[in-house]
Amino acid sequence: VLAFGYCLADACTTGYDTYNTTQKTVPTAVSTMDVMLWQSLASVGIPGMTINLIVRSSRFALARTPMAVPAMAAKWMPTFVGLASIPFIIHPIDTVVDHFMDATYRSWTGQLLTKEIEERAPPKSTDERNDRMLEGGAMDQRKSIALEETTPGMDRQ
Repeated sequence: VLAFGYCLADACTTGYDTYNTTQKTVPTAVSTMDVMLWQSLASVGIPGMTINLIVRSSRFALARTPMAVPAMAAKWMPTFVGLASIPFIIHPIDTVVDHFMDATYRSWTGQLLTKEIEERAPPKSTDERNDRMLEGGAMDQRKSIALEETTPGMDRQ
């Protein structure tokens, strides 16, 4: 509960800062949700499961060892091994979560934000307004031809 409280507080702070910077609700919602998802995965979910696995594996290995281990050490050693593993698991988990978020949520919301910016931007000309109504390769081809015609020094191939 406390860890998710931290995630929520970080997400709310980021959302507040984003709204103060942009004064727009969609980017605010997107950045708030990005931070909430990232923190939930990288700070709570994956580390919790990883440390749990390390502690269970340590307990299993300690139970199978041929040496006699004092009861107090057998009880607390797996916990200490789990705690000692934290500095070694932080950066790999953060990197994996960053790649995962880039490949999923951030790519989806990046497309959403790009679309919203394009839709809210006022058309510069009648041709651009018509281009927005069209879809497909013909529109892209017309835009590239128009760009070539209006860009000095660019030769058409």
